[in-house]
Amino acid sequence: MQEADAHRQLPRAPARLASVWLVTGFLLLLSCSGSPRTIEVTITRPELQQRVDAKFPILRRVLMSDVRLDHPEVLLRPGRDDIGIQLQVDVTLPVVGQRSGTIAVSGTLSYSQPERAFYIDRPVIESLQIDGIKPEVHAQVVAVLKTVLTTALASLPVYTLKGRNAGEKAAAAVL
Repeated sequence: MQEADAHRQLPRAPARLASVWLVTGFLLLLSCSGSPRTIEVTITRPELQQRVDAKFPILRRVLMSDVRLDHPEVLLRPGRDDIGIQLQVDVTLPVVGQRSGTIAVSGTLSYSQPERAFYIDRPVIESLQIDGIKPEVHAQVVAVLKTVLTTALASLPVYTLKGRNAGEKAAAAVL
């Protein structure tokens, strides 16, 4: 199997009832007697939140800076086909010292076949609020956080198909 096939992006699906149910990149088309069929795996927002909570805190050191990401809040927004996470961020920079605040990040879902897991891919910082950061240091903070988010989210599955029900079993078999 080629590297590109191991981590491919799923088709996007519109968000529906995002505050109660999450129906994310688990939509697949199967060929069955010449007519396509849809498999849908649905989990509640609290179930997804619980799975994401278990992956935190994240601690990383980048460019002589320490970053801690914690207290994730899953963001599901009606009318959007991405997934977001708001986090508490603590960053320690040389000379500046430690600063704390919040960051909101969104990204698309991608699927890794070997792990049978979905990841947040191509994270985008939507908002960043850290008190005490001077404008001349802000770009450095953003660069450090982008590096941490890209590597951390690429290695932490948001959801894993473990065959908990018929939908998961069918999805894992065809993806």
